This record gives sequence, C-alpha cells and structure tokens, in this order.
Amino acid sequence: MLLPLIVCAQDSADKGKRSLSSIATVLVRGEHSTRIPKGAILHIPTRLSDRVSSSLQGEYLSWNDFLRKNRSWIYLQEVTMKQAAGKEPIKQQVVKSWKTFDKMVIAVNHGDPVSVKPKAYQLAEAEE
Repeated sequence: MLLPLIVCAQDSADKGKRSLSSIATVLVRGEHSTRIPKGAILHIPTRLSDRVSSSLQGEYLSWNDFLRKNRSWIYLQEVTMKQAAGKEPIKQQVVKSWKTFDKMVIAVNHGDPVSVKPKAYQLAEAEE
C-alpha cells in the first residue's frame, strides 16, 4: 500500500513544477529507499547526510516499511498543520533538543511525513 505524500508547505513559485523529484526527498539505507515530502527533514546529523539521495536506490519501500527497518536512526517529530504551514512556530526547546539527537528528525502529522515551512522552526532558533 502506497501512502500519499502530504505536502502542505509549498511556495507559490513551486506550484507550476509538479514532478515527483521536485516535491519529494529520497531516503536510502543499504538496499532500500523511500520517498518523503521535501521539507519533511527538520534536522540531519552530519553522520547521516549520506542517507539522503537524489534518486531511488535498490528496492522501493513504503514509508511505514522503510521506517520499520530504519527506526534506529530516525526520530519522528509530530507537528500540527499550522506548524507545517509556518503559521505557528515549533517550540524553542523542541528545536534545541534536535541538536542533541544523533538521529535524523522527520516531521510527521498523524504518523505521515509532512513538509514544514522553515520559518516554523527557524523562528524558534532565532529566539536562542
């Protein structure tokens, strides 16, 4: 079962470009890969930067199957749709905590990856 990509935080300039590669980010680990919405990755530790790719590699897995196999290096940050749209900031202490994780932080809404406008978490970083 393929889950839809939830993309709510697109800029108006991107609306004319609707190719999958323009709205999705590829995560890769070993022989498996999956797609999540661009903007869903909130934090990437340096050691995990090679897990982001420009193209699918190996066997494509649904988000849930990929997460099940790779839970050890992925942290899910639940966000509201207002936060995803950049209308409400993510709390400062939450944003600060990502830097202490040795995991990739992916925004989700009800468990599904969702893109987040950067201003939702950059506002919190600016308050430091």
